[in-house]
Amino acid sequence: MSLSTTESVPGVPTAGRRLLAGAVVFGFLNALWALFQWAELLLARAGETPFCAIDDTFNCSAVWDSPFAVAVHESTQVPIAGWGLVWGIAATLLPLWALFDDRQLGRGLSSSLRLTSLAGIASIAALGTASIISGSLCIGCLGTYVLVVIWAVLAWRATAGVGFVEPAKGAGIAAVVVVVSFLVLLVPGMRTPHAPARLSLPTAEAPPTPKPTPKPAPRGADPDLFDGPATGDEGRDALLERFMAELDPQGAQALSDLLLQYREAKPAVLAPPRHFVIGDAKAPVHIVEWTDPQCPHCAMLHATIGEILKSAPPGLFSVESRHFPLDGFCNSGVSRKSEDGTRCIGAKAALCLESNPKHFEAIGVLFEARPQTPQAVYETLKPYSDSAKLKKCVESEATQKLLDLDIQAALALNIEGTPLVLLNGKEVRPFGPLIYALILTGGSDRHPAFRNLPAPRPPKPPEDHSDHQH
Repeated sequence: MSLSTTESVPGVPTAGRRLLAGAVVFGFLNALWALFQWAELLLARAGETPFCAIDDTFNCSAVWDSPFAVAVHESTQVPIAGWGLVWGIAATLLPLWALFDDRQLGRGLSSSLRLTSLAGIASIAALGTASIISGSLCIGCLGTYVLVVIWAVLAWRATAGVGFVEPAKGAGIAAVVVVVSFLVLLVPGMRTPHAPARLSLPTAEAPPTPKPTPKPAPRGADPDLFDGPATGDEGRDALLERFMAELDPQGAQALSDLLLQYREAKPAVLAPPRHFVIGDAKAPVHIVEWTDPQCPHCAMLHATIGEILKSAPPGLFSVESRHFPLDGFCNSGVSRKSEDGTRCIGAKAALCLESNPKHFEAIGVLFEARPQTPQAVYETLKPYSDSAKLKKCVESEATQKLLDLDIQAALALNIEGTPLVLLNGKEVRPFGPLIYALILTGGSDRHPAFRNLPAPRPPKPPEDHSDHQH
């Protein structure tokens, strides 16, 4: 029996068919919108700027990297956008089933629709609260809020004559759809890069933390995998021991995995170093980074380096900053081309400010402001350089040649996104705990403090990027 017959379920009006059809449409739109936001999240994780990251106020990346969103991704392995897609699938299939067989509305399906609507309202309330706490407004999330509310109204009105019939059965029906959808999306969720960890560093003045009791090596793990000598510097060793003791389980596992990857990585063939470095050029750890001025993860890396510069003992590392603006306006390795080249101007401005004593601070301001027009770049950097003088340097052929050297060096390393980080010639993930730990050890991946790490998981096989286009 269907809603088009005269023997419809009691309490379900003929207009219910139109309402259910509308719920199918808006459920499908929810799923498509969530899929689009997931794609934008992947774009942000690759170092590019999603459409909804406009400024500090309108910045979906800040919401996606909020503690709430991070906790959801870490605990379920599916990001917030993925859960939006799970809900969108349920919001499409449940009313579609009711359209084909309206008898099921009186057998629990009405309760499924109503419970799904309540779950949708609860989820947007939680995400909205996270947005308020983060101090940023997610434009993409606003679209989700509108679509979910419209769907909830349609579902509620379509089931007005039935109500919560057999709620336990209805909850079971909805749960089955959600669980199956979640399992289908679990693998792509696990492959979605997580938000970069925010680094919390101990200070040399902090009271010492008792040395943890060594844990037995996990079954099948090499007990000597991270066994090695200490640095010989009691202060550095104590800082590292304290830092390791404060890592949460997920951070410890990630650090273990990345230390093994670092050990097995082959040194890259680098272009001759440029003269400009931050820190001691003769330090045992040399970091080379390629960044884009509008890349949020590059901004986080810059902030992490700043924290390490303030907290780590002096003379341990240097940073050589290079640039890879994600814009074909000035970068031959990027296919997409902007109209005004704002990213290019930001990168060139950073090059022009290398002789400025406040260079590191200026680049931090540029990352934080993430200006969207050429004029805004010059306005942002006005406290550090006369705009006319800076513009002349940016537009010079010499600056473009310097930028070309950075770009060609990055392309030779098959750069896949920003930031790209090399530590003593080996590519490393821009993971704060990894960089800090290797700086303290002088670049050694073996230290007594690493013995308590969990066994590293086998690395994923490298992907084929032979046809990769930026």
